[in-house]
Amino acid sequence: MEPEKQNKINRTLWRIVGVLILVCVFWYVFVPKLITPGTVVDDPNTVEISPGVSVNISNSDVSVDEISAPIPDVEFTPSVTKTEATDSEKDTLERIESLQKTLKKNPNIFQAWTELGSQYILLKEYSQAILVLEFAGEIRPTSAIPASNLAFMYGYYLHEEDNAVQNYLRAIELEPGSDFNYIRLFEFYRDTDQMEQARRIILGGLEINPDSETLQSYRDI
Repeated sequence: MEPEKQNKINRTLWRIVGVLILVCVFWYVFVPKLITPGTVVDDPNTVEISPGVSVNISNSDVSVDEISAPIPDVEFTPSVTKTEATDSEKDTLERIESLQKTLKKNPNIFQAWTELGSQYILLKEYSQAILVLEFAGEIRPTSAIPASNLAFMYGYYLHEEDNAVQNYLRAIELEPGSDFNYIRLFEFYRDTDQMEQARRIILGGLEINPDSETLQSYRDI
């Protein structure tokens, strides 16, 4: 691949990850977390969004105040050092240090874990990102953010399609009333030349959110 084209792709991926981080913050601060407790095939509140994949749209509030899952190492040191890092990588390393200090004091700060996972992705510390984001999902099982960020990493960085789709569907199951992950999964299918699957996801989303103008705008793409 030509260096100029590769640099353009890299810049685009960095912008997308930056947007995901902002979305994490927005959802955590402003959006109330609603969750479906699971899929029951013969439940009248269950809607099929893709062949063999259904979500329950009767939401219930869930609150988690205690951490029972093993806490990831918040003293993890990325392989990139400040002396060899680029300017953008230095900013990422500084942010990681700040988040680690915060989590040492209080490991129950969900937003800090989700952002830390996104920062690890930027430095290609994928194994650590998986540990952190999966832990975030354990302490806040009502939130779609960890699954959504894992899906993006698996899809666009690790190129593991099955894991990407599985996590996007998990995110949709957790927050079926949000358009965000229907669109992200649509875009992933589109980017991997699976337009039939992409359209099915949008149609499934419209079954749950029939008045969504955003999903309607994707229907005829």
